[in-house]
Amino acid sequence: MNLIDEAFEKARQVLRMNVTERGFSACSMQHDEDPGSNYRSVWARDSSMMLMWALPLEDAEFTECGRRSLETILGAQTRDGHLPNYVDVATDRPEFGGIGNIAGIDGALWVVIAAWNYVKVTGDALYAQAPFFEFVLERGKDVLTVLKDERRNLLQDAQGLFEHMEPTQTQNGSRQRCTWDAEGFRSWASLDRPLRVVRSLETTTVHRQLDKQEEPQVSDWMWVTTLSSSRASTNAVVDLGHSRWDIENQGFNELVNQWQSDHVYKHDPVAILAFWLLTMLVINVFRSFYLRNLKPQRRQHHSMLHITRCLAAELYQGLGRHVFPIPT
Repeated sequence: MNLIDEAFEKARQVLRMNVTERGFSACSMQHDEDPGSNYRSVWARDSSMMLMWALPLEDAEFTECGRRSLETILGAQTRDGHLPNYVDVATDRPEFGGIGNIAGIDGALWVVIAAWNYVKVTGDALYAQAPFFEFVLERGKDVLTVLKDERRNLLQDAQGLFEHMEPTQTQNGSRQRCTWDAEGFRSWASLDRPLRVVRSLETTTVHRQLDKQEEPQVSDWMWVTTLSSSRASTNAVVDLGHSRWDIENQGFNELVNQWQSDHVYKHDPVAILAFWLLTMLVINVFRSFYLRNLKPQRRQHHSMLHITRCLAAELYQGLGRHVFPIPT
C-alpha cells in the first residue's frame, strides 16, 4: 500500500469514529474527554459536508449516517423555519445560537445542498415521508415530491389506474409530453389524507453532434402532491416538479456565488438576521422585477447578472451626482 492509499484508509477510519446514532458528530466521541463539549453534536454545516464528501465512497454505513444527520437537523426545525446550528447527540437538544451568541447562517444552506445531493445520488425519496408531509401541512403549506418505490402501494395503485386512463398530450418545442393525473389516493397508510399523483412521460428530440442525427430521449416522472387540481393544473404540477433543478442551480448556488449570502458581515445575532432578511428581500424584489416586469425579448438577450450591473451602475451614477454635483 502506497502512502496515498494509506492516508486515505486512515481518513476513512477517522470519519468512522464520528458515526453516531443521530448522524455525524463533530468529533470522535471516544476521544473527546469533555462530556459537555458542543463538538459531541451533529452540526448542520459539518455533517452536511461530511455527507457530501462521503457519498462518492459508496460506503453503506457512511451513507446511512448521513441520512440520520439530515433527519436530526431537519427534525429540529422550528415552526418558523429556523434550522439549528447543532443537535446534542446525548440529549437530542437543538442549539440555535452559539458560543458568545454568535449564530452561523451557512448551516441551513449546506443542509439543503446536502439533502439534494443525497437524493440525487441515492435515489431515496428523502422528503416522501409522512412526518415531513404532516410537518409542512401543519404550517399551511403543500408538498410536491417525486414518488419512488418506497411508497410501493401508492405507486402501484397509481400505475394501475393510469393504465386505464387516456393521457393528455401536449407539445412544447421539441418536447412532447403525455400526462396522467388522478386525485383521492389513500394508499399511504401512515398519512391520513387523500393524495394526488401526476405522471409525465416526456420525449425530447436531441441532435447528436457526432453524426448530426436526431435521437429521441424518453423520461418518465411520477409525483405525489397535496395540491388539489383546483389549485394547480396538471402542467403546473409538472413544471413545479421540474423546477427543483432551478431551485438548486438558480437558487442556492446563486445565493452563495452572486449574492454572497454565506458571508457574515458582523458577528452579532441581530445583525446576522438583519443582513439575511435584507438579502432575501432584495433577491425577491429583483427576481420579481426581472421575471415579471421585463419583457421576454429583453430577458432573452440580457442575463440577470447584466441587469444587476446596469442597476448598480445607475445607483452609483446617481450617488456620484449627489456627492459630486456636475458644474454648470
